Amino acid sequence: MTISIPLQRLEGKYEILEKLSEGGMGAIYKVRHRLLDEVRVVKVMRPHLADDEVLRARFMREAKVAIRLKHPNIAQVYDFTMDEEGYFFLVMEFIEGMDLFALVRSVRPVPLGVVIEIADQSLAVLGYLHRKEIIHRDISPDNLLVSRDDEGGLLIKLIDLGIAKIQEADEHLTATGAFLGKVRYSSPEQFRTEGGAEIGPKSDLYSFGIVLYELLTAKYPIKGKNISSLISGHLLHTPLSFEESDPERRIPEELRTIVLRALEKDAEKRFPSARAFRTKLSELREKYPIGENDVREIFEIPALPTSKIKIIKPGSTQDHLNRSFGVETTPAHTAPTVAESDHDGAEKGKLRKATEGASGAAVGEADRQVRALLLGAEKLIGNKHFDEARLQIEAVRGMVPESPEISRLLKILNDADTKLKAGREAAVRRIEALVEQEQFVEARLEINASVKRIGEASCFTEMEEMIAEAEVEAEARAAQLADILDAVRGLITKDEWEDAAPMAREALTVDPTSVEATGLLRQAEAGISRLREAERRQKEIEKTARTIEEHLRKEKPDKAREGLLLARK
Repeated sequence: MTISIPLQRLEGKYEILEKLSEGGMGAIYKVRHRLLDEVRVVKVMRPHLADDEVLRARFMREAKVAIRLKHPNIAQVYDFTMDEEGYFFLVMEFIEGMDLFALVRSVRPVPLGVVIEIADQSLAVLGYLHRKEIIHRDISPDNLLVSRDDEGGLLIKLIDLGIAKIQEADEHLTATGAFLGKVRYSSPEQFRTEGGAEIGPKSDLYSFGIVLYELLTAKYPIKGKNISSLISGHLLHTPLSFEESDPERRIPEELRTIVLRALEKDAEKRFPSARAFRTKLSELREKYPIGENDVREIFEIPALPTSKIKIIKPGSTQDHLNRSFGVETTPAHTAPTVAESDHDGAEKGKLRKATEGASGAAVGEADRQVRALLLGAEKLIGNKHFDEARLQIEAVRGMVPESPEISRLLKILNDADTKLKAGREAAVRRIEALVEQEQFVEARLEINASVKRIGEASCFTEMEEMIAEAEVEAEARAAQLADILDAVRGLITKDEWEDAAPMAREALTVDPTSVEATGLLRQAEAGISRLREAERRQKEIEKTARTIEEHLRKEKPDKAREGLLLARK
């Protein structure tokens, strides 16, 4: 259910262009600064957050930190305030562009020069944060946006400091052993927090190593299809071999070595800093520069919306503000529509009531941590990060084994998970049907539409691999068919019909729908029919000639003449 949010605080300074979304945490507006004539984004946080000391302390601390950060590769926060009724207002830069997830799906393969430039800028901003003693803890493709600077050059923007950790901070705002972040992009040490493992700058470098691997290969380097196998992959198993993900050896050996060093399980074996990581990559920049048209072609992808305000662009600021600067992690790679957000708002309202029931007037530290974690799980569910939400809930269950709020949250999660599974299965059937018909372009479009509608899943990665394999097989069949048809045409030219016909039939076993093979088979069969008829006539002529000769030997000229007349007829 939507709520009425007082906008007087905004309307004096900003012209409100439209509401982009609304949910359990608040609403997001696209606005224009009246004096500067500049488009920005405003997030309005609901006043109930102020009642939770943990959430309020976290939000206030991180907003203060973010607004002081000044770096060309960080999405700028312009203003933060709270009115008398308890509403928080956060004003942020509006970014036109797409996230790295969308880039990998749209550009295959991403040019090496573009990848190295993205890595250089990303590591530059990570180094800046680490020098400020800030650990991001949620480096992933949907937190790095590709945009363009004023001169049209490639520009990376890092967003979402929602779960960033300030080293040596005095505030105990995270439950011991609680997991925050994305399982797919978390470092091994993020799963060892109960044992006292330190989460430092090298954790961000590991996460970026996974992002870099995906940029280069369009494949995820950790084997696993569920939470336990993914965690095991991060902790124990070596990354997917480049021999498997890059069989054509497009990626140079020195770049492979750099990526694998970033993905070391032991943090001490990784690069000592973002600067060291960046320096090593810089040695390749001159060798693999950005092509003249690379950046232009990225932003001319037809599927990328560029003009309609109502379309929430993949990677644009408003797509990510829903979960910035709170305990929640980032959403799925696609943003909800306004209508979907209204529906989500109702669901989140129910979840919020559940979390509010976890504390009374005097809330203890443990209860505050439980509420914070449940609210984080609420956001994860709302944004379709079901695996991460389940992990977060498990952390709460370790603190509060019996809780009706957890049970209710799990039921919502399981219902949503079941519905999502059914949607994925239906999408897979549609994709398989298209692949069977060798409609590969349509199959890939269906995958992109399904990911946008349902969210990323391993089944879609498997479908992409299946399409790639089917394309290779189709190309091989096409080459085989072309060779056979060329041979058939040569045999027909020489009137070698009996050899041409079986080869034409072989062509039809390769491709039963081949119109050319069907036509050549008809020609060959017609040639064989003519040949058989000619042979039959020749045999009759020879038989008649022998009969005439026999009559002549017996001196029966009348009979010989009669036989000759019949032969002529």
